[in-house]
Amino acid sequence: FMIYKKIFEKNFLIFIIFVTIVLYLFHLFNYNISKQHDVWLHHYYILNILQFNFSEINSEYGIFYYLYTACFSVITYPLYYFQILENRDIFYLTLRLSNLSLLTLTFFIIFKICREIFFFNNKQITLTILLCFSFAFFNKTFFMARPENLMIPISLVIIFEIYKIIEYNKINFKIILPSLCILSAQKVSGLIFSLVVLSYLYFKKKDNDCIKLVLFFVCGLIFLYLFHYLISGVKFY
Repeated sequence: FMIYKKIFEKNFLIFIIFVTIVLYLFHLFNYNISKQHDVWLHHYYILNILQFNFSEINSEYGIFYYLYTACFSVITYPLYYFQILENRDIFYLTLRLSNLSLLTLTFFIIFKICREIFFFNNKQITLTILLCFSFAFFNKTFFMARPENLMIPISLVIIFEIYKIIEYNKINFKIILPSLCILSAQKVSGLIFSLVVLSYLYFKKKDNDCIKLVLFFVCGLIFLYLFHYLISGVKFY
């Protein structure tokens, strides 16, 4: 009986997540993305990257979300090449695919946090994911093209890695360092979040690894600001 119960709980979790993603896809492809907030800001910058017009990018946000989203044009390019869809529809499909990947990544990280930090069982994990998805600001942002869509999963990754550092005294520089740098270079609020996290970690641990992380973070952030400047010509944003 216990075996069947575990199988049911596991399959129930998969089923709920599947249904949630299906519902999300339904609303994603029915949402009028051309009417979203700040269309003039985010859509045109992504379009300029696709056309290699980097000099037209003078955004108050970092360029990294726009670069990430533009990468999905590799998937949709055949539709453009064979003229299967109109250019506008192909562009919107590119935005939607990038959002789907970020939402899926967010769900996966929430799952990891629930399992490894809070030791939730499958039912509790399912309820947590559904609760997060039920907040309008959370699920609606993944309908639109917004830099915050990249910042949400990165923030969760940082929280998860900070927990492992404090609990197991082990720093995975390959994950936490680029996460902190990209989040900080994306938006000022991301920089504030990273500084708060690093300050907490430093005063909590005060070891050589934390000092190295802070130094590498400063160097990485300078590099990303320089990268943004070389591409867009914007010195500071």
